[in-house]
Amino acid sequence: MNTLVTGASGYIATQLINHLRARYYPVIPITRRLSSTGRSCGIPCDYFSEDELFSCFKNVETVFHLAGPAHELTKVTDPPSYYYKNIVQLGVNVAKACISSRVRRLVFISTIGVYGLTADSPVHELSQLNPHNSYALAKLVCENLVSDICASASVELVVLRIPLVYGIGAPGNLNSLLRLLVRLPILPFKGFTGERHFIYINSLIEALLISASRQVEPMTYNLSDCQPISLARISNIVSEFTCAYCTCQSSFFSNCIKCASLLLRNATIHKKLASPLQINNSRFCDNSNWNPFFEPDPVIRDIVAAILNS
Repeated sequence: MNTLVTGASGYIATQLINHLRARYYPVIPITRRLSSTGRSCGIPCDYFSEDELFSCFKNVETVFHLAGPAHELTKVTDPPSYYYKNIVQLGVNVAKACISSRVRRLVFISTIGVYGLTADSPVHELSQLNPHNSYALAKLVCENLVSDICASASVELVVLRIPLVYGIGAPGNLNSLLRLLVRLPILPFKGFTGERHFIYINSLIEALLISASRQVEPMTYNLSDCQPISLARISNIVSEFTCAYCTCQSSFFSNCIKCASLLLRNATIHKKLASPLQINNSRFCDNSNWNPFFEPDPVIRDIVAAILNS
């Protein structure tokens, strides 16, 4: 039986497809657009066409649903409508296609943002839900609707709530920040000591592959690295390569950013940079024997080295 991956042109899906093919799994990658290189990464498919979508799901046993926006987008003019269509409606269509084609298991990537932007103590699957923006809210709504659809037809559903994904070549805020930091002679972030969990792409791919197996009970799981990291620590790692001077060991710079964000009526700027976000991933680790042994420090060193050599 085949494995189908939606969103085949995306970063996570591309990595997953490569790993599946390396293990000789028959893979059906589907996508609605070309890759950044202009080449097709899979079978073109209109996710909003029932006939077109259902035709791709024939003889499929497992579906990895990775299509749709991977994070909050800043240039969306109407976020609620955009995310409803490209997350909620798209996810519902995929779930219905799974039922029509009698798919055994659907693995759905959600976001740790359903708990909010920050957390003083590790969030677990039973923590209070508090989506902090339209993107996270759409993911949560999609989780609930897809869960109801799958339960009505005995399709096994695994929901993986993940934080920011990083790795060499990864899109997203962390890699963009690293590209900025390597160019600065002074790194004024020692006041940013709040530790946040991320997830390394190789750890995520391993978790996705495990999620397709019957050893993982179909339910909702949090994923993250084994260790969190702070912006202050990231700055120290960058300074090992660039000899930049790390300053602001006090919280002065952090307080300046906080005041500026309040004046701009956008408090999330400070929270995204300086506030902690701890994640408890023990449910998935205990259920699957998954061990995210990659630590963030050496991976970030590899990313910085790759940026400097590019």
